[in-house]
Amino acid sequence: MSGKLLILFSIALLQTYSFSQSFEYKLIYPSRIPQNSNFEIALLLSDFDRNSDKVELFFMPMDGISVQGVIIRSQYISEKVKISELSADNFSHKVYKISLNLQDSLFVNSSSFQLLFNFQSKEIRKSGFKVFGRFLKNKNVVDIIGERNPNSQFDEKDFKLIELNFYKPQKVAGNALQLSRSSLFSLNISPVTFSNLWIDFWFKFVDPDFSFLRLSNSQTDETIFQLSVNPYQMLSAENHFFSNWSLNPTFLTKKSWHYFSIEIVPQDAKIFVYCDGLLLAEIKSNNILSSKLLLEFSYSGKTGSYQIEKLRMIDKKDDYKEIIKSANYTSFKSDGSSLIEELLFDDESALSHSRENIKIDYENIKLIKSDAPIFLRAPELNTYLIANYIQLEWETGETSSAAKYIIEKSYNGNDFEPIHEITVNQSPESKYTFFDDLLGKEEIIFYRIRQINIDGSTVYSSAVKIGQGEIDIFRVEPNYPNPFNPKTSIMVEMFEDNEIEISVYNLEGKEVEKLFKGFLLKGKHRFEFNAEKYPSGIYLYKVSSDVFSQTGKMILTK
Repeated sequence: MSGKLLILFSIALLQTYSFSQSFEYKLIYPSRIPQNSNFEIALLLSDFDRNSDKVELFFMPMDGISVQGVIIRSQYISEKVKISELSADNFSHKVYKISLNLQDSLFVNSSSFQLLFNFQSKEIRKSGFKVFGRFLKNKNVVDIIGERNPNSQFDEKDFKLIELNFYKPQKVAGNALQLSRSSLFSLNISPVTFSNLWIDFWFKFVDPDFSFLRLSNSQTDETIFQLSVNPYQMLSAENHFFSNWSLNPTFLTKKSWHYFSIEIVPQDAKIFVYCDGLLLAEIKSNNILSSKLLLEFSYSGKTGSYQIEKLRMIDKKDDYKEIIKSANYTSFKSDGSSLIEELLFDDESALSHSRENIKIDYENIKLIKSDAPIFLRAPELNTYLIANYIQLEWETGETSSAAKYIIEKSYNGNDFEPIHEITVNQSPESKYTFFDDLLGKEEIIFYRIRQINIDGSTVYSSAVKIGQGEIDIFRVEPNYPNPFNPKTSIMVEMFEDNEIEISVYNLEGKEVEKLFKGFLLKGKHRFEFNAEKYPSGIYLYKVSSDVFSQTGKMILTK
């Protein structure tokens, strides 16, 4: 029986908040944004009080980004909204205001809509976006968008902050494959020759309302599943064989790179579809047991196009999380899995050479310069304590594009200073060694390698810590409420900017949900855990960085 499914998640980050019994809003934004580019932040609002008179929205683009316009979109409307700049001397950045009359006929029959913020970035590494909103009924606040509900006047601490991370596109990204109305790119695959076949790729679009990927039985032409982006930028799947899912609708940001992956397991007659490492769908289909599969990329839109980049086929023998770790890098690295094929689309001639179990066909494709988040892999640093010295050792990684290595040192894991510079030896499998004197009795020292590439771009190795002490770079407040049902909040106060991961585990040590993974600026940040789909019991939440972690206990009572 044919069915349709709206699929959750994208490469964009998503944060959900609720205040009144039903009102909810979601902020969706790219996890990585190319420098000097146009990008989108989406604010999705649903189930607000339909008796509200109006909503007032205030937002602040931070350093290095500028607003280009805002569009409101619902089932009945899609148009630009008027933006006014406020005179706000007590705020750190320019404050803009949007005011919407909810008694207008356009909103009468709708309790949800989207606000799409269009921005232009400069050559920056990080920035932010702050937003505060209030739904008013007879001049009284009935719902808010932000950190808290102020009684009357509001200030900057009431705004919700999201952090934005930017990257300089590297030359190693090469070209991307662009498909338009008459384009076709297909791979005819014999999955029975592999134990577990993993296919992944990067994907970016500009205008919604099109289908882009179809997996079928090439012998019967029967569709196993097909992926589309609908007019409201929601990812949907149309299929005949879904056997299990528990997913929510997901909004995909335009002009951002999204990471898709498909796992084909012939011996179990199953296919798993992922986006950004999260399982989207499990498909049971006997069609993959003995038949050939056809993976087709096409474009059904009337105008416009989309891009794919770095398509890989892997004989999977690791956990999928290990494979995903190499998605952003030019080279594949795994303890057990092996790379079968990698298509970088740098040269069309590379698509036509023969392959043992894969046949590639294409027509009317175009190769264009890529700005995908694909980088050179930094070297892995090893350290050894020898008498009064620290020996640092590493091997060359992507030597064809690396120009020099800079050894950096830190005493707090954050403020690194260069201590030595080495020009790259272009010979394969070169090893590098450096000895650093232990002049004092520092309890903790951190080292890392900064790799400067020929094109001027930079990548960093993971920091290595020497010593047994710990440095507090954040503080975690106990979750509130606790016990809770079904939602609770975790407040993290950052003492410095840093990469952070927040996960929830059951008492068996199994991760049940990842609340956040990314870069947090100095200050306080709130994260919500919704345990509606989990059973009563004790859960642990862990907040961690490369050098520090804190764990707390929370009790779910239903």
